[in-house]
Amino acid sequence: MQAVADGARLWRLHETLIFNGFEAQRDSLWQIEGQSLHLRYADGAPLVVLDLTQGTAKDAHLCAPDRYLARFKTLGSDRFKLSWRVTGPRKNYAMVTDYRRLG
Repeated sequence: MQAVADGARLWRLHETLIFNGFEAQRDSLWQIEGQSLHLRYADGAPLVVLDLTQGTAKDAHLCAPDRYLARFKTLGSDRFKLSWRVTGPRKNYAMVTDYRRLG
């Protein structure tokens, strides 16, 4: 994650997935606004908004005809989990990422 704004309130995330010879990449923007985490596509278009006040949150995004459900869970003061469940006629998968602070 790379901070791209003053106060580290906006980050650019670059992810690479390599699985069984298949490679996929994506970039996204993560922005803290008040008590919410806004996940956006690399071009700034909104994806989901997660309320961080309770330690768990979920939001869904329709990318017709598929549906993306994001779930956020705090795992400690320096860790959190972000899960995606994608369903629809074109996609059907789950992806879980455990994030932790380094340093």
